[in-house]
Amino acid sequence: MSNQKRRNPYIILGIPYGAVASEARRGFAAKSRLIKREENSQYEIEDLTWALHELEQERAMDTIEIDVYRVPADPEALIVRETGLFNPLPEPLPITSGLSRLDVVDALEVAALLERYMTEVASTAVDLPDPLIERETK
Repeated sequence: MSNQKRRNPYIILGIPYGAVASEARRGFAAKSRLIKREENSQYEIEDLTWALHELEQERAMDTIEIDVYRVPADPEALIVRETGLFNPLPEPLPITSGLSRLDVVDALEVAALLERYMTEVASTAVDLPDPLIERETK
């Protein structure tokens, strides 16, 4: 499929599929103003002109292009509300390190404190000279 076939005038103009001509012109006007303001726009004015022309030609010929059809996304369809086969409950895994749960928590706490300490030391040591660089210059 060529790049030209993959272009969707509805997406380019930012209008819903099957929009009437007045919505297409409003989408063209809004997007063209946006293009003029943005430095690195995704589309150029030629793309908008092409998209508007495609939709006007489609209306004039009274045809339906299956190439530009898109299935509207329903965000509600992706929300899983119940547990079941496709949304199982989490199963806790047993600890395999040989340590008790308290030992693991203690080790994580020590690691977090050590990381915090190292971050603080690194942030305060910015002004200290690098001993390796001093040794090379001598």
